[in-house]
Amino acid sequence: MSSYFLCSHCLNWVRPHNGHCPECSAGIDIDQPDPPLDQLRSEIGDITARLGSVRIPRKTLPSNGMLYATTRGLFFIPHRVEHVMRYEERPVSPPLFWRILALFSWPLHLFLLFFRGREVLEVKVAEQRPQIVHDHESELLPEMLMDNPGAFFLPLNSIRMIERRRDRWLIDRQYGGRITVLSEVDRKQFDQEMCLHLESPSWKHVVARC
Repeated sequence: MSSYFLCSHCLNWVRPHNGHCPECSAGIDIDQPDPPLDQLRSEIGDITARLGSVRIPRKTLPSNGMLYATTRGLFFIPHRVEHVMRYEERPVSPPLFWRILALFSWPLHLFLLFFRGREVLEVKVAEQRPQIVHDHESELLPEMLMDNPGAFFLPLNSIRMIERRRDRWLIDRQYGGRITVLSEVDRKQFDQEMCLHLESPSWKHVVARC
């Protein structure tokens, strides 16, 4: 399985195909150094809004994350996965010896029918934690992009159209396939935030349908 690389042209984490980015078709030299942080800082811009927690269906890369609007486009950062210990209560079957005796004892058989044994176990579970970045912390975005395979940035000039269809938003790009965005939490609030942002002057060239 090939590794993921950050394409310096479209700022997506991709697996190169024949030396090219499958998203924008630009050439990828795996021996070339990553783009400098100050260049990424200029290309990403400043945070203008935290649009909300979303799910972007993808086959291999993380799908759940936080979507931010910046002065230069849209920035997606996957949720951080943390493993925590929890206590869970589970049903317990009657001991085998009791079940055998119940075959010969009708009162015991009736008792086992209503037996509700429980046990408490400590289990490790994976939890997804949103990565929150505030407006005054825009300088963190380049490092977050570099350190999180699955994060990506959509420049404004790469977006042709963005529209809402029932419970989802569809983003058509100049290159690559269509991106589907589904709100994870409050869909109504997310839709309002997105529509408000699309009315800003920097988005006037994008065909928007709220």
